[in-house]
Amino acid sequence: MAERIFTHDIPIRFHHVDAAGIVFYPRYFEMMNLTIEEWFAQALGCSYNELHFKRRLGIPTAHIDIGFTAPSRLEETIRFNLSLLELRNSAFVLEHRVTHGSEQRLRAVHRLVCASLDELKPVPIPLDIRERMLDYLQTQSNIETA
Repeated sequence: MAERIFTHDIPIRFHHVDAAGIVFYPRYFEMMNLTIEEWFAQALGCSYNELHFKRRLGIPTAHIDIGFTAPSRLEETIRFNLSLLELRNSAFVLEHRVTHGSEQRLRAVHRLVCASLDELKPVPIPLDIRERMLDYLQTQSNIETA
């Protein structure tokens, strides 16, 4: 099984930056969410419209660990490199590596949970989505099948 990384480029615009002209850190969380939304739509075959409104599922953040290594500036384009570190029955752990050229800007480890929007409880990740996620799993030992 090939291990892939999903990439998403985001140009830094004025609404992303603070008075110093660098990305205001909460904007990175919005960009990570946008990258996950694009991953679901483009790579996993399930848009957020389908996930939330048709399947009545959400993927709220349970935990995030983030380290900022260099600032990003207005008019740069940064690349979000997303990979799957762990896949559980109803949860998954993503790694975000954000770069500009060869320079890393941040790294985050992000745990999300698949949850019913009606019951607000964890539920198993749908099999069709789970199967497509496997392409992005970085090591096959980090999968839970039960």
